[in-house]
Amino acid sequence: MRDPQVLTRRADVGRRLREFRRGSGLTQGELSRAVKIGQASLSNYENGKRELPLGVAVNLAGALAISLGDLLDIPGILVVREASMGGAVRALAASPQLLDSVVPPVEAEADDAADATADDADDDGGDDNSDDDDGNAGVNDGGGAGEDDDPDAHEAS
Repeated sequence: MRDPQVLTRRADVGRRLREFRRGSGLTQGELSRAVKIGQASLSNYENGKRELPLGVAVNLAGALAISLGDLLDIPGILVVREASMGGAVRALAASPQLLDSVVPPVEAEADDAADATADDADDDGGDDNSDDDDGNAGVNDGGGAGEDDDPDAHEAS
């Protein structure tokens, strides 16, 4: 007897596959030819009768111009098909500080967004108390310059 969770998961993936295929305007025949599988196999995947192999799932996601994560309903999946990109991803995984030279740290962006939101909330058009340099009226909200804002300060520990 099959595990009910496995069957439910298979049916859910099949339903999403059918929805994405229909949303893209493709027939089963067109999609199955595009990924070089039989139409009967695609029908079985969509109806949850057969387990969808990972390689076929990757090809289906590519043909439908969706992410594998969207198809499988698993966020955060990254599929790298180019060998040179795979090497770059491995290098970044081994030395995450390399990423800081290309993309600003996420924490800094989140802090900036929080400060902007706080500034917008304080700007009600009325006459507030005098603002300090982070836009908040004498309130130490942690959003201004301080020792915790220096990302290098914790590296010495």
